[in-house]
Amino acid sequence: ILPPSPSPKPPSMIETNPLPAPPAHVVIHTNVLLDWLVFRNPDTDPLASALSSGRLQWLATTTMKDEWERVLTYETVSARNPDREFITSAWDRHARLVDMASRAPMRCGDPDDQKFIDLAVSARAKWLFTKDRELLKLAKRALPWGVTVLSPANWAGAAQQ
Repeated sequence: ILPPSPSPKPPSMIETNPLPAPPAHVVIHTNVLLDWLVFRNPDTDPLASALSSGRLQWLATTTMKDEWERVLTYETVSARNPDREFITSAWDRHARLVDMASRAPMRCGDPDDQKFIDLAVSARAKWLFTKDRELLKLAKRALPWGVTVLSPANWAGAAQQ
């Protein structure tokens, strides 16, 4: 004779293992990439760590990648002898290429940087990391669209509070 089976737990008592939260989408401006991948600025360490751990997902377009490749050829950058293998590996490991974004409802004072705010808004990125003055000016206008525009140093400080 088998012992009686235990009565099932009520739904409120069932133990569940919640799925991990999906990574937050982010857009990274070229000047932040330079700080992270070429100049190894410690202000970008928390960002690099969050990308490596999978807490953040970096979104980029082919136009952004083309710009990045072009910037690496600038004399001021190439004179530093950037570690191309490290840079390529980081891009391949962390960047997810997505389609070109539609125009955001706000305009960047620098037309060359419009693509960053366009992607951040259309992809519903949580953060746009930049040190560019014209993009930073869009911070208040981007908030209603769910995008926080800030520098990596400000993000690291806010994350630790």
